Amino acid sequence: MITVFGDAVVSFVLDEDGRYHKEIRSYSYNLARALRKYGVYPTFICGLGKDFIGSFVVEDMVEQEIMFDPDLCILDANSAISVEEGKAGVRFYSTTAMSCVDEEKLTDALSAHSNIKCIHMSSFSLSFNPVGSSYLDLASFLSPRPFIFTDLIEAFDGPAFARHSSEAVAISDLVRCTEKTSGYAEDARLAILSRNGAADILKKGEVVETVAVPGLREDDFLLSAFILSSLEREGFFQDDGVLIEVFDPGIERLSRILSSFDDGR
Repeated sequence: MITVFGDAVVSFVLDEDGRYHKEIRSYSYNLARALRKYGVYPTFICGLGKDFIGSFVVEDMVEQEIMFDPDLCILDANSAISVEEGKAGVRFYSTTAMSCVDEEKLTDALSAHSNIKCIHMSSFSLSFNPVGSSYLDLASFLSPRPFIFTDLIEAFDGPAFARHSSEAVAISDLVRCTEKTSGYAEDARLAILSRNGAADILKKGEVVETVAVPGLREDDFLLSAFILSSLEREGFFQDDGVLIEVFDPGIERLSRILSSFDDGR
């Protein structure tokens, strides 16, 4: 099972006719939806309030057949929203259910899933306290040890993101970064630096191979979903319950997956 430690922000987007419509505009949630398009049934872990915003996300998860824990969807805090008006917008994140869910509730949610083979974390999820610390603690101490994939697609201001990103890289088996975040991934065992139309495979910050990936946007969540779904289809996460210290998909395998990237659009 692939488990996404994520974020879910509902955006109110202004239409040309002056009306607003709702969209879920979150990297992690879009990645979870993309996993479904690639044939994988992920579990999405994120705090949601017991409000109409949380209900909107839950309804979409049910429709998309994304697994989730109902107890994380009735928290006594508001769900995260943003109001988008062209390039400008107002965002309400810091005191929401998404950012404030505590480790005890997350632990209870994960206890129902004993077959977690892979965990995905993203920049946005790691930019908050206490949830960023909780995600890292849970990822570090799960047994059997899952494959850990951290997406550092975007850099955020503040000490929480800097600290959490460094900690995430230290425990990750695969890191994805961009030019803006490549500094955080210098010590990664294995990393993919994505650019528009190409990707570099790095070991400890050194480029070992460059792969042309036509149509790729550097911040495209679809690439990460494609990598994870490809590894899942190839049986890479099937460890038969044996504790694995480090998962290594290998340069050749990653190169082949990158070169066969299908964005599904």
